Amino acid sequence: MVEKGTEDKFLELFDKHELDSAVIGEVTDTDRFVLSYEGEVYADIPVQPLSDEAPVYVLEGEAPEYNNEKNDYSNVDVNHVFEQLLQHPTIASKRYLYEQYDQQVGANTIVKPGLQASVVRVENTKKAIASTIDGEARYVFNNPYEGGKMVVAEAYRNLISVGATPLAMTDCLNYGSPEKKEIYQQLADSTKGMAEACEVLSTPVVSGNVSLYNETRGTSIFPTPVVGMVGLIEDIDFLNDFTPKANDKVYLVGDTKDDFGGSQIEKLLYKEVNHEFEAIDLSDEVKKGEAIKSAIRSGVASHVQTVGKGGLLLTLARFSAHYRLGLDVNVNLSNGQLFSETQGRYIVIAKEGQTLDIDNAVEIGSITDNGQFNVANNDIKVSREVSNLNEIWEGAIPKCMTSVD
Repeated sequence: MVEKGTEDKFLELFDKHELDSAVIGEVTDTDRFVLSYEGEVYADIPVQPLSDEAPVYVLEGEAPEYNNEKNDYSNVDVNHVFEQLLQHPTIASKRYLYEQYDQQVGANTIVKPGLQASVVRVENTKKAIASTIDGEARYVFNNPYEGGKMVVAEAYRNLISVGATPLAMTDCLNYGSPEKKEIYQQLADSTKGMAEACEVLSTPVVSGNVSLYNETRGTSIFPTPVVGMVGLIEDIDFLNDFTPKANDKVYLVGDTKDDFGGSQIEKLLYKEVNHEFEAIDLSDEVKKGEAIKSAIRSGVASHVQTVGKGGLLLTLARFSAHYRLGLDVNVNLSNGQLFSETQGRYIVIAKEGQTLDIDNAVEIGSITDNGQFNVANNDIKVSREVSNLNEIWEGAIPKCMTSVD
Protein backbone atom coordinates (compact mmCIF):
# COMPACT_ATOMS: atom_id res chain seq x y z
CA MET A 1 0.00 0.00 0.00
CA VAL A 2 1.38 3.40 -0.96
CA GLU A 3 -0.08 6.84 -0.37
CA LYS A 4 -2.16 8.17 -3.24
CA GLY A 5 -0.07 10.46 -5.42
CA THR A 6 3.23 8.67 -4.69
CA GLU A 7 2.72 5.79 -7.12
CA ASP A 8 5.31 7.06 -9.60
CA LYS A 9 8.05 7.16 -6.94
CA PHE A 10 7.19 3.60 -5.95
CA LEU A 11 7.31 2.36 -9.54
CA GLU A 12 10.60 4.18 -10.19
CA LEU A 13 12.18 2.45 -7.19
CA PHE A 14 11.26 -0.97 -8.54
CA ASP A 15 12.40 -0.04 -12.04
CA LYS A 16 15.79 0.94 -10.61
CA HIS A 17 16.23 -2.63 -9.33
CA GLU A 18 14.79 -4.16 -12.52
CA LEU A 19 11.72 -5.51 -10.72
CA ASP A 20 8.22 -5.72 -12.16
CA SER A 21 5.54 -3.61 -10.46
CA ALA A 22 2.14 -2.14 -11.31
CA VAL A 23 -0.77 -0.34 -9.69
CA ILE A 24 -3.56 -2.92 -9.42
CA GLY A 25 -6.16 -1.26 -7.22
CA GLU A 26 -7.08 1.12 -4.44
CA VAL A 27 -8.43 1.06 -0.88
CA THR A 28 -12.08 2.09 -0.56
CA ASP A 29 -14.55 2.72 2.26
CA THR A 30 -17.23 0.40 0.84
CA ASP A 31 -16.38 -2.62 3.05
CA ARG A 32 -16.42 -4.76 -0.09
CA PHE A 33 -13.74 -6.67 -1.99
CA VAL A 34 -14.17 -6.19 -5.72
CA LEU A 35 -12.08 -8.08 -8.28
CA SER A 36 -12.38 -7.12 -11.94
CA TYR A 37 -10.54 -7.78 -15.19
CA GLU A 38 -10.83 -5.75 -18.38
CA GLY A 39 -13.97 -4.08 -17.11
CA GLU A 40 -15.76 -7.27 -16.06
CA VAL A 41 -16.43 -7.88 -12.34
CA TYR A 42 -15.48 -11.40 -11.27
CA ALA A 43 -15.97 -11.02 -7.50
CA ASP A 44 -17.87 -8.57 -5.31
CA ILE A 45 -18.12 -9.77 -1.71
CA PRO A 46 -18.21 -8.27 1.81
CA VAL A 47 -14.82 -7.86 3.51
CA GLN A 48 -15.89 -9.19 6.93
CA PRO A 49 -16.02 -12.91 6.01
CA LEU A 50 -12.47 -12.56 4.68
CA SER A 51 -11.15 -10.97 7.89
CA ASP A 52 -12.63 -10.67 11.38
CA GLU A 53 -15.62 -12.90 10.62
CA ALA A 54 -13.72 -15.60 8.73
CA PRO A 55 -14.83 -19.12 9.74
CA VAL A 56 -12.62 -20.77 12.34
CA TYR A 57 -11.92 -24.50 12.00
CA VAL A 58 -12.22 -25.86 15.55
CA LEU A 59 -11.37 -29.48 16.29
CA GLU A 60 -11.26 -31.45 19.52
CA GLY A 61 -7.85 -31.49 21.16
CA GLU A 62 -6.22 -33.08 24.16
CA ALA A 63 -2.86 -32.65 25.85
CA PRO A 64 -0.35 -35.36 24.93
CA GLU A 65 1.17 -37.60 27.56
CA TYR A 66 4.43 -36.27 28.96
CA ASN A 67 7.33 -37.69 30.87
CA ASN A 68 7.05 -35.90 34.22
CA GLU A 69 9.96 -37.65 35.92
CA LYS A 70 12.60 -35.15 37.03
CA ASN A 71 16.08 -35.89 35.75
CA ASP A 72 19.22 -35.46 37.83
CA TYR A 73 22.00 -33.23 36.50
CA SER A 74 23.88 -32.59 39.74
CA ASN A 75 26.76 -34.98 39.03
CA VAL A 76 27.25 -34.56 35.29
CA ASP A 77 30.74 -34.93 33.87
CA VAL A 78 31.12 -31.30 32.80
CA ASN A 79 34.08 -31.75 30.46
CA HIS A 80 32.58 -34.80 28.74
CA VAL A 81 29.19 -33.16 28.19
CA PHE A 82 30.92 -29.99 27.01
CA GLU A 83 32.86 -31.80 24.29
CA GLN A 84 29.82 -33.79 23.16
CA LEU A 85 27.59 -30.74 22.86
CA LEU A 86 30.19 -28.52 21.19
CA GLN A 87 30.30 -30.86 18.21
CA HIS A 88 26.57 -31.59 18.09
CA PRO A 89 25.07 -30.37 14.77
CA THR A 90 22.45 -28.32 16.61
CA ILE A 91 25.14 -26.29 18.40
CA ALA A 92 28.09 -26.55 16.00
CA SER A 93 28.96 -23.70 13.63
CA LYS A 94 26.73 -23.46 10.56
CA ARG A 95 29.50 -21.81 8.52
CA TYR A 96 29.61 -24.78 6.13
CA LEU A 97 25.97 -24.09 5.26
CA TYR A 98 25.77 -20.31 5.08
CA GLU A 99 28.96 -20.05 3.05
CA GLN A 100 27.12 -21.91 0.27
CA TYR A 101 25.33 -18.67 -0.61
CA ASP A 102 26.12 -14.96 -0.92
CA GLN A 103 26.38 -13.42 2.56
CA GLN A 104 27.59 -10.01 1.41
CA VAL A 105 24.36 -8.83 -0.30
CA GLY A 106 26.04 -6.34 -2.60
CA ALA A 107 28.86 -5.73 -0.09
CA ASN A 108 26.32 -4.23 2.34
CA THR A 109 26.52 -6.87 5.08
CA ILE A 110 27.80 -5.25 8.29
CA VAL A 111 27.33 -8.11 10.78
CA LYS A 112 27.84 -11.51 9.17
CA PRO A 113 25.96 -14.67 10.17
CA GLY A 114 27.41 -17.02 12.74
CA LEU A 115 26.33 -16.08 16.26
CA GLN A 116 23.26 -13.89 16.46
CA ALA A 117 21.34 -11.76 13.95
CA SER A 118 22.92 -10.54 10.73
CA VAL A 119 22.85 -6.88 9.71
CA VAL A 120 22.62 -5.46 6.18
CA ARG A 121 23.06 -1.75 5.45
CA VAL A 122 20.40 0.17 3.51
CA GLU A 123 22.32 1.80 0.67
CA ASN A 124 22.84 5.58 0.76
CA THR A 125 21.52 5.84 4.33
CA LYS A 126 22.74 5.28 7.88
CA LYS A 127 20.01 2.70 8.41
CA ALA A 128 20.36 -1.07 8.47
CA ILE A 129 18.09 -4.10 8.63
CA ALA A 130 18.82 -6.92 11.08
CA SER A 131 17.36 -10.38 10.54
CA THR A 132 17.26 -13.72 12.33
CA ILE A 133 15.60 -17.13 12.02
CA ASP A 134 14.80 -19.28 15.06
CA GLY A 135 13.04 -22.52 15.94
CA GLU A 136 12.82 -24.59 19.14
CA ALA A 137 10.91 -27.81 18.40
CA ARG A 138 11.83 -29.63 21.63
CA TYR A 139 10.55 -26.75 23.74
CA VAL A 140 7.31 -26.49 21.80
CA PHE A 141 6.76 -30.24 22.25
CA ASN A 142 7.58 -29.85 25.95
CA ASN A 143 5.04 -27.07 26.50
CA PRO A 144 3.34 -25.81 23.31
CA TYR A 145 2.00 -22.59 24.84
CA GLU A 146 5.22 -21.51 26.56
CA GLY A 147 7.32 -22.92 23.73
CA GLY A 148 5.38 -20.79 21.26
CA LYS A 149 6.19 -17.70 23.30
CA MET A 150 9.79 -18.79 23.59
CA VAL A 151 10.54 -19.07 19.87
CA VAL A 152 9.31 -15.50 19.30
CA ALA A 153 11.23 -14.21 22.32
CA GLU A 154 14.43 -15.90 21.14
CA ALA A 155 14.22 -14.13 17.79
CA TYR A 156 13.51 -10.86 19.62
CA ARG A 157 16.64 -11.30 21.76
CA ASN A 158 18.81 -12.03 18.74
CA LEU A 159 17.81 -8.71 17.16
CA ILE A 160 18.35 -6.86 20.43
CA SER A 161 21.84 -8.38 20.53
CA VAL A 162 22.93 -6.31 17.52
CA GLY A 163 21.24 -3.11 18.70
CA ALA A 164 18.19 -3.40 16.44
CA THR A 165 14.59 -2.54 17.27
CA PRO A 166 12.45 -5.60 16.40
CA LEU A 167 9.72 -4.66 13.92
CA ALA A 168 7.87 -7.65 12.48
CA MET A 169 8.04 -11.37 11.81
CA THR A 170 7.06 -14.13 9.45
CA ASP A 171 6.53 -17.75 10.40
CA CYS A 172 6.55 -21.27 9.02
CA LEU A 173 4.37 -23.59 11.11
CA ASN A 174 5.27 -27.27 10.79
CA TYR A 175 3.22 -29.97 12.54
CA GLY A 176 1.85 -33.47 12.21
CA SER A 177 -1.76 -34.31 11.43
CA PRO A 178 -4.22 -31.90 13.12
CA GLU A 179 -6.79 -34.70 12.92
CA LYS A 180 -4.96 -36.26 15.87
CA LYS A 181 -6.17 -34.65 19.07
CA GLU A 182 -2.74 -34.12 20.64
CA ILE A 183 -1.32 -32.61 17.44
CA TYR A 184 -4.26 -30.25 17.11
CA GLN A 185 -3.71 -29.18 20.72
CA GLN A 186 -0.03 -28.51 20.01
CA LEU A 187 -0.97 -26.36 17.03
CA ALA A 188 -3.66 -24.44 18.93
CA ASP A 189 -1.60 -23.83 22.08
CA SER A 190 1.70 -22.95 20.40
CA THR A 191 0.13 -20.42 18.03
CA LYS A 192 -1.71 -18.90 20.98
CA GLY A 193 1.62 -18.48 22.77
CA MET A 194 3.22 -17.01 19.66
CA ALA A 195 0.38 -14.52 19.26
CA GLU A 196 0.72 -13.39 22.87
CA ALA A 197 4.47 -12.89 22.49
CA CYS A 198 4.01 -10.95 19.25
CA GLU A 199 1.58 -8.60 20.95
CA VAL A 200 3.75 -7.92 24.01
CA LEU A 201 6.98 -7.61 22.00
CA SER A 202 5.33 -5.44 19.32
CA THR A 203 6.32 -7.75 16.47
CA PRO A 204 3.27 -8.29 14.22
CA VAL A 205 3.13 -11.27 11.88
CA VAL A 206 3.18 -9.92 8.31
CA SER A 207 3.36 -13.22 6.43
CA GLY A 208 3.76 -16.94 6.91
CA ASN A 209 2.82 -20.42 5.84
CA VAL A 210 1.66 -23.71 7.36
CA SER A 211 2.81 -27.27 6.70
CA LEU A 212 0.68 -30.03 8.24
CA TYR A 213 0.53 -33.84 8.10
CA ASN A 214 4.30 -34.18 8.50
CA GLU A 215 4.62 -37.80 9.58
CA THR A 216 6.74 -40.87 8.95
CA ARG A 217 5.09 -44.27 9.43
CA GLY A 218 2.39 -42.64 11.52
CA THR A 219 4.80 -40.80 13.82
CA SER A 220 4.52 -37.00 13.81
CA ILE A 221 7.44 -34.61 13.73
CA PHE A 222 7.98 -32.42 16.77
CA PRO A 223 5.80 -29.30 16.51
CA THR A 224 8.18 -26.90 14.79
CA PRO A 225 7.14 -23.28 14.39
CA VAL A 226 10.01 -21.38 12.76
CA VAL A 227 10.20 -17.61 13.12
CA GLY A 228 11.94 -15.13 10.86
CA MET A 229 12.15 -11.66 12.41
CA VAL A 230 13.50 -8.33 11.18
CA GLY A 231 14.53 -5.22 13.06
CA LEU A 232 15.68 -1.70 12.26
CA ILE A 233 18.87 0.14 13.16
CA GLU A 234 18.33 3.86 12.56
CA ASP A 235 22.00 4.85 12.75
CA ILE A 236 24.79 2.33 12.17
CA ASP A 237 27.62 4.48 13.57
CA PHE A 238 27.82 2.45 16.80
CA LEU A 239 28.62 -0.68 14.78
CA ASN A 240 31.99 0.83 13.79
CA ASP A 241 33.29 -0.12 17.24
CA PHE A 242 31.06 -3.10 18.02
CA THR A 243 33.82 -5.70 18.14
CA PRO A 244 35.10 -7.50 21.28
CA LYS A 245 38.77 -7.12 22.18
CA ALA A 246 41.23 -8.36 24.77
CA ASN A 247 40.68 -6.88 28.27
CA ASP A 248 36.97 -6.28 27.66
CA LYS A 249 34.82 -7.50 30.56
CA VAL A 250 32.29 -10.33 30.39
CA TYR A 251 28.87 -9.97 32.05
CA LEU A 252 26.05 -12.45 32.50
CA VAL A 253 22.63 -10.76 32.48
CA GLY A 254 19.77 -12.75 34.02
CA ASP A 255 19.40 -15.49 36.61
CA THR A 256 20.39 -19.10 35.91
CA LYS A 257 17.94 -21.73 37.17
CA ASP A 258 17.49 -25.49 36.84
CA ASP A 259 15.82 -25.35 33.43
CA PHE A 260 16.52 -28.57 31.55
CA GLY A 261 13.20 -29.59 29.97
CA GLY A 262 13.75 -29.48 26.20
CA SER A 263 17.44 -28.66 26.60
CA GLN A 264 20.39 -30.07 24.70
CA ILE A 265 21.89 -31.74 27.78
CA GLU A 266 18.56 -33.49 28.34
CA LYS A 267 18.61 -34.72 24.75
CA LEU A 268 22.20 -35.92 25.13
CA LEU A 269 21.83 -37.73 28.46
CA TYR A 270 18.17 -38.76 28.66
CA LYS A 271 16.83 -38.64 25.07
CA GLU A 272 13.19 -38.01 26.07
CA VAL A 273 11.70 -34.56 26.58
CA ASN A 274 10.84 -33.92 30.22
CA HIS A 275 7.70 -31.88 30.87
CA GLU A 276 9.17 -29.05 32.93
CA PHE A 277 9.48 -25.54 31.64
CA GLU A 278 9.86 -22.14 33.29
CA ALA A 279 7.27 -19.65 32.02
CA ILE A 280 8.70 -16.72 30.06
CA ASP A 281 8.17 -13.23 31.49
CA LEU A 282 7.48 -11.24 28.33
CA SER A 283 7.31 -7.86 30.07
CA ASP A 284 10.76 -8.54 31.55
CA GLU A 285 11.99 -9.42 28.05
CA VAL A 286 11.00 -5.94 26.88
CA LYS A 287 12.53 -4.19 29.90
CA LYS A 288 15.78 -6.14 29.64
CA GLY A 289 15.90 -5.76 25.88
CA GLU A 290 15.60 -1.99 26.01
CA ALA A 291 18.38 -1.78 28.62
CA ILE A 292 20.71 -3.97 26.54
CA LYS A 293 19.94 -2.06 23.36
CA SER A 294 20.80 1.17 25.16
CA ALA A 295 24.13 -0.27 26.34
CA ILE A 296 24.97 -1.22 22.75
CA ARG A 297 23.99 2.06 21.13
CA SER A 298 25.68 4.17 23.80
CA GLY A 299 29.01 2.46 23.18
CA VAL A 300 29.25 0.54 26.47
CA ALA A 301 29.03 -2.93 24.89
CA SER A 302 31.38 -4.39 22.30
CA HIS A 303 29.36 -7.59 21.81
CA VAL A 304 26.08 -9.12 22.99
CA GLN A 305 24.95 -12.71 22.65
CA THR A 306 21.89 -14.54 23.92
CA VAL A 307 22.47 -17.54 26.17
CA GLY A 308 20.90 -20.21 24.01
CA LYS A 309 21.27 -23.87 23.12
CA GLY A 310 23.63 -25.71 25.43
CA GLY A 311 23.44 -23.05 28.13
CA LEU A 312 26.07 -20.67 29.49
CA LEU A 313 29.16 -22.83 28.98
CA LEU A 314 28.41 -23.57 25.32
CA THR A 315 27.46 -19.94 24.65
CA LEU A 316 30.85 -18.81 25.96
CA ALA A 317 32.59 -21.50 23.90
CA ARG A 318 30.81 -20.44 20.70
CA PHE A 319 31.83 -16.84 21.31
CA SER A 320 35.45 -17.77 21.91
CA ALA A 321 35.61 -20.09 18.88
CA HIS A 322 33.89 -17.61 16.56
CA TYR A 323 36.09 -14.62 17.43
CA ARG A 324 39.18 -16.73 18.21
CA LEU A 325 39.56 -14.87 21.49
CA GLY A 326 40.57 -16.23 24.87
CA LEU A 327 38.26 -16.09 27.89
CA ASP A 328 38.91 -16.20 31.61
CA VAL A 329 35.58 -16.74 33.40
CA ASN A 330 34.63 -17.70 36.95
CA VAL A 331 31.06 -18.58 37.97
CA ASN A 332 29.34 -20.16 40.96
CA LEU A 333 26.69 -22.58 39.68
CA SER A 334 25.85 -26.24 40.02
CA ASN A 335 27.49 -28.46 37.41
CA GLY A 336 24.19 -28.96 35.63
CA GLN A 337 23.42 -25.24 35.56
CA LEU A 338 26.39 -24.69 33.26
CA PHE A 339 24.15 -26.32 30.63
CA SER A 340 20.79 -24.99 31.84
CA GLU A 341 18.84 -23.14 29.15
CA THR A 342 17.01 -20.62 31.36
CA GLN A 343 15.40 -18.09 29.04
CA GLY A 344 15.96 -14.33 28.96
CA ARG A 345 19.72 -14.36 29.55
CA TYR A 346 22.45 -12.51 27.68
CA ILE A 347 26.23 -12.46 27.61
CA VAL A 348 27.29 -8.81 27.35
CA ILE A 349 30.89 -7.84 26.64
CA ALA A 350 31.65 -4.38 28.04
CA LYS A 351 34.48 -2.38 26.53
CA GLU A 352 37.63 -1.92 28.59
CA GLY A 353 37.01 0.90 31.06
CA GLN A 354 33.21 0.64 30.79
CA THR A 355 30.79 -0.74 33.39
CA LEU A 356 27.50 -2.42 32.51
CA ASP A 357 24.78 -0.86 34.68
CA ILE A 358 21.83 -3.21 34.11
CA ASP A 359 19.64 -5.10 36.61
CA ASN A 360 20.77 -8.71 37.19
CA ALA A 361 24.09 -8.10 35.41
CA VAL A 362 27.05 -9.86 37.04
CA GLU A 363 30.66 -9.53 35.92
CA ILE A 364 32.01 -13.06 35.43
CA GLY A 365 35.32 -12.58 33.64
CA SER A 366 37.28 -10.96 30.85
CA ILE A 367 38.58 -11.50 27.33
CA THR A 368 42.24 -12.46 27.01
CA ASP A 369 44.75 -12.57 24.17
CA ASN A 370 46.56 -15.72 25.35
CA GLY A 371 44.58 -18.13 23.15
CA GLN A 372 43.13 -19.99 26.15
CA PHE A 373 39.48 -20.70 26.99
CA ASN A 374 39.17 -21.06 30.77
CA VAL A 375 35.89 -21.36 32.66
CA ALA A 376 36.03 -22.16 36.37
CA ASN A 377 32.93 -23.25 38.27
CA ASN A 378 33.63 -23.98 41.94
CA ASP A 379 36.10 -26.91 41.81
CA ILE A 380 35.41 -27.74 38.14
CA LYS A 381 37.48 -26.17 35.38
CA VAL A 382 37.02 -26.34 31.61
CA SER A 383 40.24 -25.38 29.83
CA ARG A 384 40.92 -25.60 26.10
CA GLU A 385 43.05 -23.88 23.53
CA VAL A 386 40.86 -21.58 21.46
CA SER A 387 42.26 -23.10 18.27
CA ASN A 388 41.03 -26.50 19.47
CA LEU A 389 37.57 -25.10 20.25
CA ASN A 390 37.38 -23.57 16.81
CA GLU A 391 38.47 -26.79 15.13
CA ILE A 392 35.79 -28.83 16.92
CA TRP A 393 32.99 -26.27 16.63
CA GLU A 394 33.54 -25.32 12.99
CA GLY A 395 34.58 -28.79 11.88
CA ALA A 396 31.59 -30.74 13.18
CA ILE A 397 29.14 -30.18 10.32
CA PRO A 398 31.71 -30.51 7.49
CA LYS A 399 32.72 -33.80 9.11
CA CYS A 400 29.09 -34.95 9.11
CA MET A 401 28.63 -33.96 5.48
CA THR A 402 31.77 -35.65 4.21
CA SER A 403 31.01 -38.84 6.14
CA VAL A 404 27.76 -39.37 4.22
CA ASP A 405 28.22 -41.92 1.42
